[in-house]
Amino acid sequence: MRKFWAVLVLIALCVSQAAHSQEIRTSIHYVYTLADRKAHIVTYIGNGADISVPALLDGYPVDVIGDAAFADCAALNSVIIPEGVTAIGEGAFGSCGNLASLTIPESVRSIGRGAFDNCPFLTIAAERDSYAHQYAADNGLKFRLSGAFDEDGEAAEEDGEEAETGPDEREEAAFLPEKSSDQGDDYPFDIIHGKACVNQYAGNDEQIEIPSVLGGYPVKIIGSFAFEKRKDLTSVVIPQSLTAIGNWAFSGCSNLASVLIPEGVTSIGDNAFSDCTSLTSIIIPEGAAIIGTSAFAFCENLSSADIPGSVIFIGEAAFCFCGNLTSVTIGEGVRAIGRYAFEYCSLTSLTLPDSLAYIGDSAFDGCNNLTLTVTEGSYGAKYAEENGIAYTFGN
Repeated sequence: MRKFWAVLVLIALCVSQAAHSQEIRTSIHYVYTLADRKAHIVTYIGNGADISVPALLDGYPVDVIGDAAFADCAALNSVIIPEGVTAIGEGAFGSCGNLASLTIPESVRSIGRGAFDNCPFLTIAAERDSYAHQYAADNGLKFRLSGAFDEDGEAAEEDGEEAETGPDEREEAAFLPEKSSDQGDDYPFDIIHGKACVNQYAGNDEQIEIPSVLGGYPVKIIGSFAFEKRKDLTSVVIPQSLTAIGNWAFSGCSNLASVLIPEGVTSIGDNAFSDCTSLTSIIIPEGAAIIGTSAFAFCENLSSADIPGSVIFIGEAAFCFCGNLTSVTIGEGVRAIGRYAFEYCSLTSLTLPDSLAYIGDSAFDGCNNLTLTVTEGSYGAKYAEENGIAYTFGN
């Protein structure tokens, strides 16, 4: 689903850039464009569970949450959109299966088709009589109202007709796991909306295969820090059921030489495999959309990386200081490469896809013998020329 929406985003951006010469930028966990000095969020590249969208990105007011900007973000639990945002695009939060709470300000005047499709636990928080209130009511969505007053003039909250619990109960349920269990197993886990999130490895095996089901629940997420600094691990097989790898999940697993990431994974978190100094190769699966900040940084023996076109954004410093990295394939479809992404790698050649519309500062610093292969007239060609990087034209 995220790939489908990503295609729509690419088409829209290409048309928009041709008409308005928009520039794609990154800031913290967001990729955005500028239009009339206002920020339009293209995609969210973080892995947070409870987030507040910033009102400003690099000093520019956020005006639009773009099409599919948060689509398929499995880790999202709650989102607060700031006052000043006027539009939420098509499929913006589509298939965010764990999203329980979304606060929409009174400034929003437009919500696109399918913006909240496949969000079974979602409750929208909105101002009474606002556009968001009317949208939720018209589309049969659960909602909670603020800005209302009771007979004594005191501030009050009101639930939409389909909400089955009071606001306090629902908010508690939205932010806490349904239950936590270790049951003496090797994989303590939390259950969140009927899905298992592995939060620790308690075993002692060097070679492990993470189960696809725990306690009768499908394993969907490897939580943040779950396997961090487990220096005894040498091989990990991740289940096909998985959709997200959390921040620092395997960071510092210095003897981890083999990891198989299945095609169901759409998001690889910040520092997920940083300092895994025994890794020699990595294949990012087709369908992955986000490679987080420093995801594979300081993997000093990593020699090859295969990145498919489904990836929207290669995060900042994603492969920095991978001193033996000599072979990287970037698929057609990748839109952005963050700052320092390949800094101080040993790349001598790299083909940049025509789909690229943003490369951050110092993305290839320290790659002193690098020659880029680009298409004449492409963004990659312009970047190479402006940054003094050797390049050649491909077919």
